[in-house]
Amino acid sequence: MSNVVNLRKGQRVELAKGISKLRIELTWQASRKAESWDLDIMALELNEDQLIANGDISHLVFYNNLKDPQGALVHSGDDRTGEGDGEEMRLDVSKLHSGVKEVLFVLNIFESMKKNQNFGEIKHTVLRIYYDDDTTPALVYNLEEEESHRTATVLKVVSIYKSGGMWKVKAINEGVTSSLSSVLANYGLESNDKSI
Repeated sequence: MSNVVNLRKGQRVELAKGISKLRIELTWQASRKAESWDLDIMALELNEDQLIANGDISHLVFYNNLKDPQGALVHSGDDRTGEGDGEEMRLDVSKLHSGVKEVLFVLNIFESMKKNQNFGEIKHTVLRIYYDDDTTPALVYNLEEEESHRTATVLKVVSIYKSGGMWKVKAINEGVTSSLSSVLANYGLESNDKSI
């Protein structure tokens, strides 16, 4: 692929025709280096009502559930520094469960509430989307610091969604100040652990 598209907040881009396989890579740097920071990328497979598909937690893919039931979405495993290749996922939209209309990518700071950490202290967060096995990204999203990042503990990054038979990418970059469990509850996943 030749031209790299640099995404801006709110922008929507159609995936190139014939492309179904993507690699999504996320890197970042913490400004307080002395501290232990653990950012985790996760993806929620949502139905047309923006609820987790089938109400099933197996459609939440993250470091503790490395792939969905169809093998359409696969996580690379936990990366605690964000340097190098960071954390990444591979997505094959052609394999997604038929009820999945959107894949929402979220970045969470592990134990942020306990450690009093937020996205105001995370710099150079970059999401890259590669087509198939390309080594040059097709889409690059530099997540510029927003007002909502100052206290945010969860960051909604991008959505890959189906519209009119086409798969599209929407750049979001929206910070949420809440526990991860509260955010997941908005998508129909309830958890007893309110500290995460």
